[in-house]
Amino acid sequence: MVLLDVDVDPSGRDPVPDIQARCPMCRTFTTAFPNRRRRDELRARYPQIYTDREAEAAAADADEENVEEIMLYIGNRHQDVAPAPDEPEGNTHDWTLFVRTNRPRIIEEVHFFLPPMIKDNHIVRTRAPYQILRRGKSTYWIAVAVVLRPNYTWVSEEALDSPDGAARGTMVLEWMLDFEGFGGRGSMGRYKLKFRDDRNGDPQQRAQREYRRVMWQYRQEGQLPTW
Repeated sequence: MVLLDVDVDPSGRDPVPDIQARCPMCRTFTTAFPNRRRRDELRARYPQIYTDREAEAAAADADEENVEEIMLYIGNRHQDVAPAPDEPEGNTHDWTLFVRTNRPRIIEEVHFFLPPMIKDNHIVRTRAPYQILRRGKSTYWIAVAVVLRPNYTWVSEEALDSPDGAARGTMVLEWMLDFEGFGGRGSMGRYKLKFRDDRNGDPQQRAQREYRRVMWQYRQEGQLPTW
């Protein structure tokens, strides 16, 4: 995670993917362009190792078919305020917790999970802006679940199933409220994650996922469809 000012615009194009390259020997990422002369030298000096690494790279690229990157920004904006007469003493912090992204079209919904002792501690946002506004007296950790739209999945071992049962459709992040960062305005963290676009995958799997999502939505509304 990279810590950023809350006023950074997440809609702009991230330049890092355009300049990343992998070392042909150790396969680690760098932020430099490939050097063809150096590549040829390594290939001549270590022919067998170079061939093995090329095969490993080809296998890795095949495994990442239809895999793309997404930037998620999670953080909070903060402002000191005077407490209202009818509010608890010490409620002097207005804060807005938010999730932003450069790929909003693939986000289905965002769940905010506040601590259990807080009333109405589970808030769902189904469209942007994905944020909640509160006033309080102290900082605490908040869990945020980002759910992808149908036929998209997170490429991560930490991904969870979506509320509708779709495999690896949910990514859970955590954020500690920040009342001091960047002159007291708050801060945000940037995550670079990967997702897979399965829209061109198995039609039967797509249909099953859409069916599970429809049934889940009906159960949320307390009724079942009639056919």
